[in-house]
Amino acid sequence: MSRARVGTWSVVCDVCGFQFLNTEVMRRWDGLIVCEKDYEQKHPSLTTRIRSETSTPTFVRPPQEDVFIEVCTEQGRQSIPGFAIAGCWVTGYVSRATF
Repeated sequence: MSRARVGTWSVVCDVCGFQFLNTEVMRRWDGLIVCEKDYEQKHPSLTTRIRSETSTPTFVRPPQEDVFIEVCTEQGRQSIPGFAIAGCWVTGYVSRATF
């Protein structure tokens, strides 16, 4: 059975591998030459564009400086190691409350 006409030629489908005339095949969205049975439309989700998320906060504050509050207590004034607070202790001072 000869289906050939003037201006037609044989083409092999890229999906199923069967032979068709050039008038019976079409180019699919991904560039393959396919028969009518293997033809499919491009899925809409392939063209959906998603906005990129911003990972930066809307405002930024500079880091706060650490504030140390030193309170000189009766125990902190002592010259005993482990009890004295730097800048508060007095040389030779020992309170009677600790003994």
